[in-house]
Amino acid sequence: MKIVFQNRQRRFSLDFEELQADYALLSRTLAESLLQSAPVKPYGGKVLTASLVEDLFCESAVSVVFLSNRAIRKLNNDFRGIDKGTDVLSFPLDLERPATCLSFPQEDDSDCAWLLGELFISIEKASMQADEYGHSLRREMAFLFVHGLLHLLGFDHESKTQEKQMFAYQNKILEKVGINREGCQVKLL
Repeated sequence: MKIVFQNRQRRFSLDFEELQADYALLSRTLAESLLQSAPVKPYGGKVLTASLVEDLFCESAVSVVFLSNRAIRKLNNDFRGIDKGTDVLSFPLDLERPATCLSFPQEDDSDCAWLLGELFISIEKASMQADEYGHSLRREMAFLFVHGLLHLLGFDHESKTQEKQMFAYQNKILEKVGINREGCQVKLL
Protein backbone atom coordinates (compact mmCIF):
# COMPACT_ATOMS: atom_id res chain seq x y z
CA MET A 1 0.00 0.00 0.00
CA LYS A 2 1.33 3.36 -0.97
CA ILE A 3 0.88 6.01 1.71
CA VAL A 4 0.99 9.64 0.62
CA PHE A 5 1.24 12.42 3.21
CA GLN A 6 0.02 16.00 3.08
CA ASN A 7 0.71 18.40 5.93
CA ARG A 8 -1.90 21.16 6.12
CA GLN A 9 -1.15 22.37 9.62
CA ARG A 10 1.66 24.55 10.93
CA ARG A 11 1.66 24.04 14.67
CA PHE A 12 3.51 20.72 14.83
CA SER A 13 6.71 19.54 13.19
CA LEU A 14 6.31 16.04 11.72
CA ASP A 15 8.92 13.31 11.27
CA PHE A 16 7.68 11.93 7.94
CA GLU A 17 10.33 9.20 7.81
CA GLU A 18 9.15 7.81 11.13
CA LEU A 19 5.51 8.20 10.11
CA GLN A 20 6.17 6.42 6.80
CA ALA A 21 7.98 3.54 8.55
CA ASP A 22 5.28 3.21 11.24
CA TYR A 23 2.34 3.43 8.84
CA ALA A 24 3.91 0.98 6.36
CA LEU A 25 4.51 -1.52 9.16
CA LEU A 26 1.00 -1.03 10.52
CA SER A 27 -0.60 -1.53 7.10
CA ARG A 28 1.48 -4.68 6.40
CA THR A 29 0.58 -6.09 9.81
CA LEU A 30 -3.11 -5.33 9.24
CA ALA A 31 -2.93 -7.05 5.83
CA GLU A 32 -1.36 -10.15 7.40
CA SER A 33 -4.01 -10.21 10.11
CA LEU A 34 -6.85 -9.87 7.59
CA LEU A 35 -5.31 -12.59 5.39
CA GLN A 36 -5.20 -14.97 8.36
CA SER A 37 -8.89 -14.28 9.03
CA ALA A 38 -10.08 -14.10 5.40
CA PRO A 39 -12.77 -13.95 4.37
CA VAL A 40 -13.67 -11.11 6.71
CA LYS A 41 -16.99 -9.33 6.53
CA PRO A 42 -17.02 -5.96 8.23
CA TYR A 43 -20.56 -5.33 9.46
CA GLY A 44 -22.32 -3.63 6.57
CA GLY A 45 -19.15 -3.73 4.47
CA LYS A 46 -17.95 -5.74 1.49
CA VAL A 47 -16.51 -9.21 2.12
CA LEU A 48 -12.72 -8.94 2.30
CA THR A 49 -11.54 -12.10 0.57
CA ALA A 50 -7.87 -13.09 0.57
CA SER A 51 -7.44 -11.95 -3.04
CA LEU A 52 -9.14 -8.59 -2.36
CA VAL A 53 -6.94 -8.03 0.71
CA GLU A 54 -3.83 -8.82 -1.37
CA ASP A 55 -4.95 -6.42 -4.11
CA LEU A 56 -5.78 -3.67 -1.62
CA PHE A 57 -2.50 -3.83 0.25
CA CYS A 58 -0.29 -4.38 -2.82
CA GLU A 59 -1.87 -2.04 -5.34
CA SER A 60 -3.83 0.72 -3.61
CA ALA A 61 -2.87 4.07 -2.12
CA VAL A 62 -4.08 5.98 0.91
CA SER A 63 -3.79 9.72 1.32
CA VAL A 64 -3.11 10.86 4.90
CA VAL A 65 -3.70 14.57 5.53
CA PHE A 66 -2.61 16.21 8.79
CA LEU A 67 -4.82 19.11 9.87
CA SER A 68 -5.45 21.54 12.69
CA ASN A 69 -8.45 21.20 15.01
CA ARG A 70 -10.17 24.07 13.22
CA ALA A 71 -9.75 22.49 9.79
CA ILE A 72 -10.96 19.03 10.84
CA ARG A 73 -13.96 20.58 12.60
CA LYS A 74 -14.90 22.32 9.34
CA LEU A 75 -14.59 19.04 7.39
CA ASN A 76 -16.66 17.23 10.00
CA ASN A 77 -19.36 19.89 9.70
CA ASP A 78 -19.25 20.10 5.90
CA PHE A 79 -19.35 16.35 5.23
CA ARG A 80 -21.07 14.87 8.28
CA GLY A 81 -23.15 17.78 9.56
CA ILE A 82 -21.43 17.55 12.96
CA ASP A 83 -20.14 20.94 14.11
CA LYS A 84 -17.41 19.74 16.45
CA GLY A 85 -13.82 18.62 16.25
CA THR A 86 -12.69 15.02 15.97
CA ASP A 87 -9.41 13.12 15.82
CA VAL A 88 -9.68 11.30 12.48
CA LEU A 89 -12.03 11.36 9.51
CA SER A 90 -12.06 8.64 6.86
CA PHE A 91 -13.36 9.04 3.34
CA PRO A 92 -13.41 5.67 1.52
CA LEU A 93 -13.37 5.81 -2.27
CA ASP A 94 -13.06 2.42 -3.90
CA LEU A 95 -12.41 -1.09 -2.58
CA GLU A 96 -11.89 -2.45 -6.09
CA ARG A 97 -9.33 -1.53 -8.69
CA PRO A 98 -10.95 0.73 -11.30
CA ALA A 99 -10.83 -0.33 -14.96
CA THR A 100 -8.45 2.51 -15.74
CA CYS A 101 -5.93 3.81 -13.29
CA LEU A 102 -6.28 7.54 -12.77
CA SER A 103 -4.91 7.80 -9.25
CA PHE A 104 -1.42 8.01 -7.78
CA PRO A 105 1.38 7.19 -10.24
CA GLN A 106 4.08 4.91 -8.86
CA GLU A 107 7.67 6.15 -8.81
CA ASP A 108 8.56 4.56 -12.15
CA ASP A 109 5.24 5.61 -13.79
CA SER A 110 4.89 2.12 -15.34
CA ASP A 111 2.08 1.17 -13.01
CA CYS A 112 -0.21 3.02 -10.67
CA ALA A 113 -2.18 2.51 -7.52
CA TRP A 114 -5.81 3.29 -7.11
CA LEU A 115 -6.85 5.60 -4.31
CA LEU A 116 -8.54 3.54 -1.61
CA GLY A 117 -9.44 6.66 0.34
CA GLU A 118 -8.30 9.61 2.41
CA LEU A 119 -7.63 9.94 6.11
CA PHE A 120 -7.64 13.33 7.83
CA ILE A 121 -5.92 13.42 11.22
CA SER A 122 -5.91 16.34 13.65
CA ILE A 123 -2.44 16.53 15.18
CA GLU A 124 -3.71 18.87 17.88
CA LYS A 125 -6.44 16.42 18.94
CA ALA A 126 -4.01 13.49 18.78
CA SER A 127 -1.61 15.35 21.07
CA MET A 128 -4.37 16.15 23.57
CA GLN A 129 -5.58 12.53 23.55
CA ALA A 130 -2.06 11.16 24.03
CA ASP A 131 -1.71 13.35 27.14
CA GLU A 132 -5.18 12.40 28.36
CA TYR A 133 -4.61 8.64 27.92
CA GLY A 134 -1.05 8.75 29.25
CA HIS A 135 0.73 7.36 26.22
CA SER A 136 3.01 8.73 23.53
CA LEU A 137 1.90 10.80 20.59
CA ARG A 138 3.53 8.20 18.35
CA ARG A 139 1.16 5.55 19.73
CA GLU A 140 -1.87 7.84 19.34
CA MET A 141 -0.93 8.61 15.73
CA ALA A 142 -0.52 4.88 15.04
CA PHE A 143 -3.91 4.17 16.62
CA LEU A 144 -5.62 6.87 14.55
CA PHE A 145 -4.03 5.57 11.32
CA VAL A 146 -5.16 1.97 11.98
CA HIS A 147 -8.60 3.18 13.07
CA GLY A 148 -9.00 5.28 9.92
CA LEU A 149 -7.66 2.53 7.66
CA LEU A 150 -10.18 0.06 9.09
CA HIS A 151 -12.95 2.56 8.30
CA LEU A 152 -11.68 2.74 4.70
CA LEU A 153 -11.99 -1.06 4.54
CA GLY A 154 -15.62 -0.99 5.68
CA PHE A 155 -15.31 -1.46 9.43
CA ASP A 156 -17.37 0.70 11.77
CA HIS A 157 -18.27 1.05 15.44
CA GLU A 158 -21.89 2.16 15.39
CA SER A 159 -23.02 -0.87 17.42
CA LYS A 160 -21.37 -2.85 20.23
CA THR A 161 -20.85 -5.81 17.87
CA GLN A 162 -19.19 -3.62 15.23
CA GLU A 163 -17.07 -1.89 17.85
CA LYS A 164 -15.89 -5.22 19.25
CA GLN A 165 -14.77 -6.45 15.80
CA MET A 166 -13.07 -3.18 14.82
CA PHE A 167 -11.33 -2.60 18.15
CA ALA A 168 -10.10 -6.21 18.23
CA TYR A 169 -8.22 -5.58 14.97
CA GLN A 170 -6.89 -2.21 16.20
CA ASN A 171 -5.56 -3.65 19.44
CA LYS A 172 -4.10 -6.74 17.75
CA ILE A 173 -2.21 -4.64 15.17
CA LEU A 174 -0.79 -2.15 17.69
CA GLU A 175 0.26 -5.00 19.98
CA LYS A 176 1.93 -6.96 17.18
CA VAL A 177 3.84 -3.91 15.96
CA GLY A 178 4.84 -2.96 19.49
CA ILE A 179 4.13 0.75 19.21
CA ASN A 180 3.71 1.52 22.86
CA ARG A 181 3.84 4.39 25.31
CA GLU A 182 7.43 5.34 24.45
CA GLY A 183 8.58 7.67 21.70
CA CYS A 184 7.08 10.76 20.17
CA GLN A 185 7.27 11.78 16.55
CA VAL A 186 6.09 15.39 16.59
CA LYS A 187 7.20 18.50 18.42
CA LEU A 188 5.42 21.78 18.97
CA LEU A 189 7.05 24.53 16.87
